[in-house]
Amino acid sequence: MPGGGKAGGSMSGPYGMPGSGYNMNARRMDEGKVIKYVSLKDIDAAIEKGNHPALTVIPVRMVTIHAVVPYKAQLEEIRKALRLTSDAEARAWGPFYDGFEIQRRESRILANGKEEVIQEWVELPKDVTSTEGNYKFEEKYIDMIDTRKVADHIDEGYFPYFLKPDMMLSMPLPMLAKDLNAKYPEITLKPILDNIKKLEEKNTQKIGASEFALKVSGKKSRDSIYGTKINAAAGFGYERENFGGGPRLQPPGGGKPGAPGPMGGPLPGPGGAKPGSGVGSKARLPDGYDPYGSSEASDDVENYLLRFVDCDVKPGHTYAYRIRLRMINPNYGQDAKAVINPEFVKEKYKTLYSKWMYLPTSIPVPNESFLYAYDTKTYRDQTAAAYEGQRELLNRMQLKDNQAVVQLSSWMEQVRADTGSKHEPVGSWVVTEIPVGRGEYIGRKQYIKLPLWSSESHQYQFREVADKVIPPKNGKEQPQPKGWLVDFSTKSILVDFEGGRIKGRSPVAFDEKGNVVARTRTFEEEVATEMLIVRQDGKLVVRSSQVDEGDEKRKDIAAKWSDWLKAVEAHKGAAGTPGAPGEFNPFDKK
Repeated sequence: MPGGGKAGGSMSGPYGMPGSGYNMNARRMDEGKVIKYVSLKDIDAAIEKGNHPALTVIPVRMVTIHAVVPYKAQLEEIRKALRLTSDAEARAWGPFYDGFEIQRRESRILANGKEEVIQEWVELPKDVTSTEGNYKFEEKYIDMIDTRKVADHIDEGYFPYFLKPDMMLSMPLPMLAKDLNAKYPEITLKPILDNIKKLEEKNTQKIGASEFALKVSGKKSRDSIYGTKINAAAGFGYERENFGGGPRLQPPGGGKPGAPGPMGGPLPGPGGAKPGSGVGSKARLPDGYDPYGSSEASDDVENYLLRFVDCDVKPGHTYAYRIRLRMINPNYGQDAKAVINPEFVKEKYKTLYSKWMYLPTSIPVPNESFLYAYDTKTYRDQTAAAYEGQRELLNRMQLKDNQAVVQLSSWMEQVRADTGSKHEPVGSWVVTEIPVGRGEYIGRKQYIKLPLWSSESHQYQFREVADKVIPPKNGKEQPQPKGWLVDFSTKSILVDFEGGRIKGRSPVAFDEKGNVVARTRTFEEEVATEMLIVRQDGKLVVRSSQVDEGDEKRKDIAAKWSDWLKAVEAHKGAAGTPGAPGEFNPFDKK
């Protein structure tokens, strides 16, 4: 599913992420080496024997939403309420956020055009502390991503100044698998972009991926899923040289200014202790909080960036969200004598809740299968080139005069392996062209050139099924179709079509000077195809190869597919390939 999303929400593509927990029954190595499965209690012994856990890609459909948290405005409210003279004093009192809560509405549009509501908004309870109706997005993230990923995508540039994983405001994005050339959608929120311009005008230094990883690695979040994972694979016996290294997490001396020292106390930072941590400070910082966090340019940061990840979405469904923030009450844990109402320092009043804010637009998750009419001449030429010198295969694969051609595009989470019920992960768009006759179901099982993940070389590689579908002829083995057998079957039926290769006779012709003469001639030409198709839901649709050729979505999907094949072909047989520039990739071999 391609990227998209607007008005505060952005949708990432469901590209495969590297991980170590994929197990659809069982998988085999492409070189015939069998993956052995061991229980968790035996994994240490297996590693000691040199058997490293196999790493694979995990296809995930995922919606990411970015929102603005008005940090500076709330800081100003605290300063005014406490009658403080500076932001530095106010920062010792907050705002200290304690994550956020999500509620979700889910619906879909039926074939008759009506909306079917799958999950309606719940009526908000009068008790603001109630979690009734909350969407358990963190549990979904733990189950589908956090426990299986080996590394995170590390933000860099100016964006790290706005991310606050220590306050559970920014969920980490899992690192995307290489070769797919996939990337997360750009952040386009105007308040954040305007704040970046101010940082640029002040020549504020950008933060590199390794530097930001170092900063957040020293922060202790109250929920481990908000911490950044650099390379979990190292814990399974894969050394740095196997995965391209990565940022070293401990600076010289074993600590850094403002971080907990060996005895748990704060180390003095530049210019002395930070607000709230020195002797005589009027404010007591909540446990685990740092008024500056990972942002050393706090005086210039006006907003924080909230990042929410929903990894339990379905194609063809539409999702609406409402969000509320949790914040630590500035009175909580303070000296009861310094507070108007001593009750406010107690656990009961620890958390403050914002109002529920609705995302301005709903987010539709696109369908993952598309059918287009395809140019017949292009198909004939491509097939002739692919099977040149293989007469038997060419006769079987070439388009017949009573057939049209469809192009099928599907985002495939996995494909069936060559034996039994085993599956291989894909996590990308897969495209093929298939001939179809009148009255036939559209689609079939087809051999295609398909990259599949190799757990040995940690990259996508072309693999083939060694099936023999063409019997011997005159005692000689015949060339077999190459590739991976993929099922493109659909429930749609081609009712009728016009176009393709046209043969006919004409009572007139043209002489060598271009003049029309009365002479019978035969002609043969290729024209655009128009198809009448009945879908599974009973609806009739018309597809035109001329119109579909210029369809932007079709061209985008086809380009992604073509680029992926070229990328895999470029490193065919190589041990490893570099990842995205500037991004640590544990799947790179150095």
